[in-house]
Amino acid sequence: MSRRAPAALLAARLVYSMQWYVLAPAMVALLMETNARVSYSGLLPMAFIAGAAAFQLLGPYISSRAGAKNAYLAGLFVVSAADIIVGLARNFAEVLVARTVAGLGAALFFAPAAYVLLELGGLSSVTLLSLYELSFNLGGLLGISWGLLDGLLGWRAGTELAGVIGLIMVAVNFTAVNSNPHVTSISYSLASAGRRDLLWVSLAGAGAFGTSYALGSLLPEAAHIIFRAPEYSVALETAVYFIGNVIGSLVLLIIKLKASSARSVAVSFLAMSLSFIALTVPSYGLFLAVVAINGAATGAAFALYYSYVTDKFSQKNSTTTLAFINMVNMIGSLFVYPIAGMLLERPIVLWTFMAASTIAPLAFLLPIRQHTS
Repeated sequence: MSRRAPAALLAARLVYSMQWYVLAPAMVALLMETNARVSYSGLLPMAFIAGAAAFQLLGPYISSRAGAKNAYLAGLFVVSAADIIVGLARNFAEVLVARTVAGLGAALFFAPAAYVLLELGGLSSVTLLSLYELSFNLGGLLGISWGLLDGLLGWRAGTELAGVIGLIMVAVNFTAVNSNPHVTSISYSLASAGRRDLLWVSLAGAGAFGTSYALGSLLPEAAHIIFRAPEYSVALETAVYFIGNVIGSLVLLIIKLKASSARSVAVSFLAMSLSFIALTVPSYGLFLAVVAINGAATGAAFALYYSYVTDKFSQKNSTTTLAFINMVNMIGSLFVYPIAGMLLERPIVLWTFMAASTIAPLAFLLPIRQHTS
């Protein structure tokens, strides 16, 4: 198997995930320039996730009609164009709308791109999805470090540049990836995705999905408020979260650990949740160390989570399976972002809330039969 196509797709995944977090280091400056309150910061990740959740099943539908490659390229185009629109926005409301549109692009990318990667094959599903998760974490690391460019160019020009890079990556993948598989008909896939066990697993991961994205998005602002770290420069320091993500994904990739049951998934998310409580440490240095631990736990937990879902609920229908689980994750996590934004100035309450939001949904795993996939 040629490595050119999967390498291009994983690079696209990296750039796509960078655009999830590219506004995080600019949040302080963005709020000041648009005269928005600090408590509004949680609305931007919420708008992005709401847009992605609303259109999540559109990805499999387009994949069944026009092919999975065309679906994920359309998604990357939309999320990249939305970045450019953010740079041109005149007020906070326009930024909010643009981020909702970016969410639509995210909905089109995630599951179809994963399906194409699995179709390219050559490695086990757990290895491929670990690489997929690793690319997302590397992209998050790049996005959270985008403050270096924001400091040089200004947050508007920096965000526009991220969009341009995304558009270039669309062109690269259009030429490098020749496979454009059409997924199983949408009606059949949805029937498979509607099984009760899949719904329980999806709901169980919703809290962890929300707290991980909230932490990645709000971490620079949290460090600025709690520890008085300077805007922009704090982004590089808080990149340790995504370094932790990368380490967690890499360890899983190297040891080839596989979640054989719902219990394994629960343990991985429980470890992630406990690290939120540890974020209440008083010094910035200890805070960053715990952030790295949280990142590693998160990277490993989600690589296990997605491989478990794909193996248990059929790799053949992985596009709709992953889209369904992502949709439920997103809808179930919408409460996290605005509340986290409102709690930024009350760190002990914030981290306790994040831990509880990760743990509580794990109760949905209880009805699932404990057996190996």
